[in-house]
Amino acid sequence: MGNRSGVVVPFRRPVTEALRVLGRCEDDAPNAAWDDLLHAALRAWTWRDPEALSALADAIAFVRPHVDRDWSV
Repeated sequence: MGNRSGVVVPFRRPVTEALRVLGRCEDDAPNAAWDDLLHAALRAWTWRDPEALSALADAIAFVRPHVDRDWSV
């Protein structure tokens, strides 16, 4: 049927993964805090109980310093 040949595409890691491999990804802690905030918000939305709402408030308080630092002049 003819000669079939393929093309090799080089694989490139995303920048964040490359930085993590080098041990220089400073966003790991804030990103984890934002992930926790998202999960707390989903639990609060689903359960709508005082404990879930308190956990959401705690998650917001934990993320707040990261936001203040990122938006400081």
